[in-house]
Amino acid sequence: MVPGDEMNAYCFGAKSIGVTEGILNLDSRTVEAVIAHELGHLMSGDSVLNMILIMNFLGIISVLAVFQFAMIAGVYIIMIICCMMGLFRFSFASYFVTNKISGLIKFIIDVAKTVVLHVSKLVIAAFGRKSEFMADRFAAKLGYTFYLKRFLERFAPDTATSEQTFLSVLYETHPSTILRIQQLNTIDH
Repeated sequence: MVPGDEMNAYCFGAKSIGVTEGILNLDSRTVEAVIAHELGHLMSGDSVLNMILIMNFLGIISVLAVFQFAMIAGVYIIMIICCMMGLFRFSFASYFVTNKISGLIKFIIDVAKTVVLHVSKLVIAAFGRKSEFMADRFAAKLGYTFYLKRFLERFAPDTATSEQTFLSVLYETHPSTILRIQQLNTIDH
C-alpha cells in the first residue's frame, strides 16, 4: 500500500504491485481493473525490462565517463613524457596545447553522453507507451474493459493537449488517455 490520496497503482520489480490508499476508495471492480492492468505489467516483465534498459544505458554513460577520464589523463601523460624526453619544454605553449586537446576530448565525450542519455529516454518512453497498451489489453482480456475505461476517463491525466510539442510527445511514458480508450474499444471481449 502506497500512502496518499492519489488515484494510482504501480508495478515494482518482478513480483510486486502497489496501490495508493486513494484508489481503495473506488468500487471493487474498478480496483480490480487497475490491479489487472498492473498485473499485465508484471506478466510481461515490463518493470524488470525497464530496469535492465536503465542499467544498460547508465553503464554506457559510465563507460564513456571512464573513457573520457582515460583519454584526458593520456594526453597529460604523453605531454609530460614528451617534456621529460626533451621533445617539448614545459611552457605555456605545451600547457595550451594539452588544455585544448583535453577540452576537445571532454566536449566530444560530453556530446556522446548527452546523445546516449536522450536516446535512452526516448527508448524507455517508447517502451513505456507500448507496455501501457499491452497492460490495458491484458486487463481487458480478463473482462475489465468497462471498468478500466471508466477509471481512465475519470482519473488518468490526458496528455493529448494542444500545447504539446513533437519532442514532448516523444518523451511521454504513457500514451494519451484518448488513445488508450480507443484501443480498449477495439478489443473483442
